[in-house]
Amino acid sequence: MANQKLITYLVALFSLIIFYSIQNLSRSFSWRPDLVDYILPVTILAFFISVIFSRTKYSDFPTVFVALTRTTAVGILFYLIVEPPDFTITNPERNTLFLFVNWGYWIAFLAAVISIWRPSYLYFVAYYVMGTRYVVEEISGFTMSTLDIVYMMEMAQFLAMSACGITLISALTKQGKVGSLARILRYIDLPLLAVCVAFMAIGFHLGNYFWSGVAKFYLGPQPWSWALENSTHNLILGALKRGVLPSGSLPWVTQLLFDGSRNVIWISNILIVLVQIFAIASVLMVRWLRLAGARNVSRIVSPLG
Repeated sequence: MANQKLITYLVALFSLIIFYSIQNLSRSFSWRPDLVDYILPVTILAFFISVIFSRTKYSDFPTVFVALTRTTAVGILFYLIVEPPDFTITNPERNTLFLFVNWGYWIAFLAAVISIWRPSYLYFVAYYVMGTRYVVEEISGFTMSTLDIVYMMEMAQFLAMSACGITLISALTKQGKVGSLARILRYIDLPLLAVCVAFMAIGFHLGNYFWSGVAKFYLGPQPWSWALENSTHNLILGALKRGVLPSGSLPWVTQLLFDGSRNVIWISNILIVLVQIFAIASVLMVRWLRLAGARNVSRIVSPLG
């Protein structure tokens, strides 16, 4: 039993290494400006991988894995609804990428709906969302940050790939012929592996929050400059301009929200820094982890970013 747990933990760690190796490889072929044309075939490949593992079902996994993965799927679907990619093409030579963003949206939207029942489709949807951020400069001539969504999308891809991998291992161990590979794979505790994957995925965000909090201490001449001088309430104006502010059709509500945020902005900024710095400590209590999970979803669906 102890050996089985150790092997399972090592497989979980190995899966994380494999995941980031695949991420780095895909980025080297599609995220660089001189290789951005590769993003379309790589995204198509991600779609076919999702389809191949479409028989992967949530019912095959532990509750914590299901809750996290399905909540992530709902969050990304909501993101696609409230903030679809809406780019203006200024470079006619990039019309193919422009069509990829526009037509790909509807395929990604449908896949996001399916991902609520079939986790494998999360991989393609997350890849598409990230891809739109990287090609916008080629299409419209301006850049968009990926920091607000990158960890949520990587979390979705990691959960989806892990679900596919666990399904594959389960299928191999159930084969009639007991080969050497099947005997080795049977040492893996698949439910425990799924739980490990779920908590590592949460760790993506906890680490992101922590280092984001640390970085804020270096963004000004003094460690407290970001908290006391950064006008984060102007995010409301950005959301209003993009047309994703829920109160945008009610000017008096928007004005009230803006004025109220401006009056307590330094308190809000201090709380943000404290929450980010101490986010990593949430691994010590399940209740704190639940709050961190709620923050993960709210961050991706919030129109304020």
